[in-house]
Amino acid sequence: MGVLIVAGFAFVVITIAGRVSGGDPGDAIGDLKIDVDPACRMADAWSADGLLFLRLSGPEVCDLVLLVNPKSGRQVGQIGLGQSSAPVE
Repeated sequence: MGVLIVAGFAFVVITIAGRVSGGDPGDAIGDLKIDVDPACRMADAWSADGLLFLRLSGPEVCDLVLLVNPKSGRQVGQIGLGQSSAPVE
């Protein structure tokens, strides 16, 4: 079951990356592996401004949105979804 999840995730990321780059899906970045906690799962993916955004779900450690450059396949940043200790005014 885990192998199917990983294969499906890779297929979705490669397809999205190919569409974001404007090229043929065959010209996509290939296999993309981003190291995250094994308990994390991909909850959503979208592209904007030349970046691929991957929202993870799972335990608290997984509350992240990863920013990936679809041309290079490199993670270029992340947005944490944890609670801030400072009040918002």
